[in-house]
Amino acid sequence: MNTLIIYAHTGEVKYLRDKLGSHKPTLGGITLASFRDKSKKASLDKLLDNADLIINAGIAGRLSDSLSLGESYLIENLTNEKRSTLFDLTGERFFKIAKETINSDGSHSATLVTCGQPITDTDSRISLTETSGADLVDMEALPIYNKAVKSKTPFLCIKLVSDNADEEAETTVKKRTEILSKKLGSDMLKLLVGLNDYNL
Repeated sequence: MNTLIIYAHTGEVKYLRDKLGSHKPTLGGITLASFRDKSKKASLDKLLDNADLIINAGIAGRLSDSLSLGESYLIENLTNEKRSTLFDLTGERFFKIAKETINSDGSHSATLVTCGQPITDTDSRISLTETSGADLVDMEALPIYNKAVKSKTPFLCIKLVSDNADEEAETTVKKRTEILSKKLGSDMLKLLVGLNDYNL
């Protein structure tokens, strides 16, 4: 199975990239690609066309206080800023195995909203929470999902809560990049092993 993991920033997947070398012989075809690197758009489009599964993995800002900082969440619903569309991801082909790996106790699932700009102040955070009804915010999951739909490829989204989407967000992420990358990478490795076992 060809699994394409799409991320926004290199730091998010550094730990995963470092560890994948020793796991690739048993996990099969896994490719990491940046969504933000416009110079590689053509190669990303080709990778999208050849993928059997697309996973968007990365960090996200916390909108709901019920979620825990530093924890990974399997995204069940994906929406835009005004919640004019709400996409249910629970019917995706590999969602069940992902849920057993990431969300076995039912507490690590969330609704994610994708915004066109960073949310780094309290007023914007409150406003977005009210309009979207989401638990987390990022800047890339929705367009990646749309590409997956267009290519008719199964899609999963895993987000690690990195900050509170407030005035301290950027500083918090910079200070904790290594820790966040290790936690996200560890959870992603568990997921990839689970998916591999499922496909044997």
